[in-house]
Amino acid sequence: MTLQEQLEQTKAQLKEINAGRPKVYRAWDDTWATFHEDPAAYHRAYDSLYSYDIEKNKVLDKVIRLRDLVEEKL
Repeated sequence: MTLQEQLEQTKAQLKEINAGRPKVYRAWDDTWATFHEDPAAYHRAYDSLYSYDIEKNKVLDKVIRLRDLVEEKL
């Protein structure tokens, strides 16, 4: 697989991850209203949000590295 193909594949992966963003943030935001009733649910939703951000940032870093490599080759 060429660097350009890897870049396109990773961009598609990032797009897929970003598509899930509203759902993750909404789930976290929805638990804020009931925080005093169920703090554990809020913390679980926050952990999911945190994990989502970590995964998104890993893929974004990969896109940037691959893009830089592709630009160097040009």
